[in-house]
Formats: sequence, structure tokens, C-alpha cells
Amino acid sequence: MKSKKVATIADLQSIASFENGEPLVEMDKVLVRKAVAEKLQNVQSKLSLLGLQLMIAEGYRTPYYQERYYLKQLLEEYQKDPSCDFEILIERTAQCVALPSVGGHPTGGAVDVTIAREGIKLPMGCDIADFRDIEIIPTFSPKATPEEAKNRLLLHDVMVEEGFAPFYGEWWHFSYGDREWAFFYGHTKTLYSARDG
Repeated sequence: MKSKKVATIADLQSIASFENGEPLVEMDKVLVRKAVAEKLQNVQSKLSLLGLQLMIAEGYRTPYYQERYYLKQLLEEYQKDPSCDFEILIERTAQCVALPSVGGHPTGGAVDVTIAREGIKLPMGCDIADFRDIEIIPTFSPKATPEEAKNRLLLHDVMVEEGFAPFYGEWWHFSYGDREWAFFYGHTKTLYSARDG
């Protein structure tokens, strides 16, 4: 396993953005890059052997949507601690929602996923994008029960086996071809850059 470090904004900005021209395709009502869709199908095949299903909550976001989502989270972080240093505030926000200039969702390479059995989500400690208790969100949160930790590890392992990079700040977020992926695997450039659609 690679480092469990959560990349800083500076870490991600140090990686060159490259675009290989791969198209966005629809998968389970979300858009993702073609290779991402193929990898997710492989993950589903592995989970099917266990009687489980991969549920995709979100993939591609327009850069505009990512910016609005980020600014909303930044405002919430500011309201929690108005005296906080701005640079710290930016990093705190980026632990929940990526800075638009380095975010994976606008590239089509990032996905938010979970696992279900017969359509019922496995216990993970919180829902995807539920930021009410930020201490339960990290993949290896000590607040997760043994069952939740086991389910998170299953999701982590099956995604990493397929070449996705985990974002350890959120148990549900994985990516391929973006800056998080490049950082996790030690690449100097991305496969994908932000797309307008």
C-alpha cells in the first residue's frame, strides 16, 4: 500500500496537468472517463462474486459546479472559525471539497462510491458527502465501528487493486488519472485535465 498521507494543495499543484483526450461515457447515470468506466466494471465483477454491488453516487462535475460546491464548503468552514488563518481555512476546506483548480471530479477521473447488498448500502459510518461529523469521514477513522471499518477496507482494497487512488480524507472518494491519482502513485503528470462537458 502507498502512503496514507492526504495530499495538500501544494502537493497537487506540483503535478503537471495533461489531457490524453479520452472521452467521457455514461455509467449508472453518471459521466466518467472511458477507462474509469472499464475499471469500475472490473470492480463490480469482483464484488459480484461476494454478492455485492458497487454503487456510484457521483462522477464528473463541471468546473462551474465544483467551484460552487467548494465555495459553499469554504463559507461553512469560515463560519465555524472566522478567526482562522486563510491558508489553514483553504486546506481545511480542501479536505472535504477539492480546490477547483486541482479537483478530480471535473476531470471525469474521480468517483464517489459505496457498496451495497441487494440494494441496501453496507454500513460505512456515514453517508457519502455527509459532513456533519468530519471525524467519521476519513477512511481509517477511529470512530468507525469494526463492521464499518471492515466495509471501508473492502471498498478501499477492491478499488486500489483496480488502480484507483483513494483519498484518505473521505472513505468514498477514489480517482484514476487525476492529480490525486498521480500523487498517490508517484506520477509527475495526470492523464486527464478538467473538462467543460
